[in-house]
Amino acid sequence: MREKRDTKDMNYDRAKIFCRRQIKVHISKTTGTFLNGIITEVRPEFFFLDDIIAGEQLVFFQELNKPIEQFKNKEEGEDEKKMGM
Repeated sequence: MREKRDTKDMNYDRAKIFCRRQIKVHISKTTGTFLNGIITEVRPEFFFLDDIIAGEQLVFFQELNKPIEQFKNKEEGEDEKKMGM
């Protein structure tokens, strides 16, 4: 149980940083769905994400399958590979 709490705390901290900096994120949910967009508001149990396609979504931290990560589209990833990153 402690491991799950640590993951939730890590995601909460990451969500606050991404929200403050207005960085696009990629979210994977336990249902197999994913969202891409900007976090607009963060609370201890959930956050709001303005998804690129679906609009504003309420996401609970317990729904997350993987840690919140920065969104990179295909072109950005290819540019980083060319630069050796």
